[in-house]
Amino acid sequence: MKKNSKEKMLDISLYITLLISFSLQNKTILNVTVIKLGGMWLNIFDLVIVSCMVVLLFRFSYMYKRGFSKIDLMLIGCFIFFLLMGIARQNEFASIVYNARALFYLIIMFWITKNFKANEMFFYKMLSSCAFLCSSIYFFAFLGSSNVSNNEYDRLVTFNLQIILLYIAFSIYFLIYKRISIVNVLNIIYGSIAIFTTQTRTLIIPVLFMLLFLILYGVLSRKSNFKIKISLVCASAFLFYFFVFSGFNELILNRFINFYSGDESTLDLRLDSAIYNYNTMTVVEKLVGGGFGREISYYTSFNNYVTDTYSLELYLGEYIIKYGFIGTLLLNSIFFNLVLKGIRFYGFRVMVLFLILLFSLSISGLSGYTGQLFLGMVLGIFSNKYIKFNSQQKNNSRSVVVK
Repeated sequence: MKKNSKEKMLDISLYITLLISFSLQNKTILNVTVIKLGGMWLNIFDLVIVSCMVVLLFRFSYMYKRGFSKIDLMLIGCFIFFLLMGIARQNEFASIVYNARALFYLIIMFWITKNFKANEMFFYKMLSSCAFLCSSIYFFAFLGSSNVSNNEYDRLVTFNLQIILLYIAFSIYFLIYKRISIVNVLNIIYGSIAIFTTQTRTLIIPVLFMLLFLILYGVLSRKSNFKIKISLVCASAFLFYFFVFSGFNELILNRFINFYSGDESTLDLRLDSAIYNYNTMTVVEKLVGGGFGREISYYTSFNNYVTDTYSLELYLGEYIIKYGFIGTLLLNSIFFNLVLKGIRFYGFRVMVLFLILLFSLSISGLSGYTGQLFLGMVLGIFSNKYIKFNSQQKNNSRSVVVK
C-alpha cells in the first residue's frame, strides 16, 4: 500500500509540474535556450515539459502496462507516416524536428492525460492554480514592458493564456452541476483581464461568451447561493468599469474594427500566406501533404516579402500543408469524435462553450507545439475514464430519488 501510494504521489507530482511549466511557459521571461536540436529550441520551461512527458509516458506504458486504443494507434500511425514522408522528401532536418514536435506533443499529452488517474475536482483545482500562475507571470511581464500612466501597452502574445479559457469552461461546469467559490470568481476575473489586455481576438471572443454565460446563469439560477450571485454582480460591474474607463476599450475595439484591414490584421497575413503555400503544392501534396518539414513560406509584412518559416500560425492552413486534405480530415475527425463524446459528461450547454473555445482557437491558438500540446490535454480530459463529471451527478441524483 505504501509503495502504491508513493507511486501515485510521484505521478501526481510529475503531472502537476508538467501543467505548471506549461502555464509559465513563454518567450519573454527566463527565455534562455538550454538545448538546441535542429529546429527545436528548449528553454527551461520546455525542458521540464518534455522531461515530465517522457517520464510519465514510460511509467504509464511500461510500469503500469496501460495499453493503446485504436485511436492511439491511428494517431501514432499518422505520426510515423508523416515523419517518413518528410524524410523521404529530404525535407530540411530542422523543419522535420520542429513539425514533428507539435504532433508528438499532442499525442503524448493526450495519452498521458486520458490515462491519468484523478477525478474532476483534482483537474479543477489544478487548472485554477495554473490559470492564476499564468495570469500572474503575464502581468509581471506586461506591467514591466508597458507605460500604464501614458496608456501605452505592449501586446505580449507568447504566453499560454488558453489555459485560462479551459479553467473558465470547467468553472461553468462546476457552477451548473456542483458549486464554485468566491475565490474562483475572483480568479476568473483576474484571468479574463489578462486575456483582454493581450488584445488577442481568438482569446477575447470565447472569453466574452463564457463570461456572459457564467454571469447570467450564476445570477439567475436558483442553484447559486447568495454570495456567488453578489460576487458575480460585482464582477460584472468591475468588467463594465474596465471596458468603459480604461484605455483598453479603444484598443480592443480597434482590433475588431480592423479585423479585415490590410494595414494591421495578422489574420490577413496568415490567410494570404496559406493561399500562397496552397498554390505551390502538387496534387499529391494537396491529398496527403508534404510531411513534416515541408517548406512553408510566410508573408512577413504587407509589402509581399516572403520568407521561409517552420510554422504558418494558422491551424487548418498548416494542417493542410503538412498533412494534405486526407490527413487533415482524418486527424480532425478523430479530434471531433473525442470532443463529441464529452457531451454525455458535460451536458449540451457546457459543450457548446467548449466548441466555441476550440473553434476560436483553431484560427491560431491551436497551431504550433504549445497549441498542439494544449489540444492534446483537452482531448485527454474528454477521454479520461476516471473523470465522472455529469454522469456521476445523474447517478447520484437517481440514487437519492430511489431512497
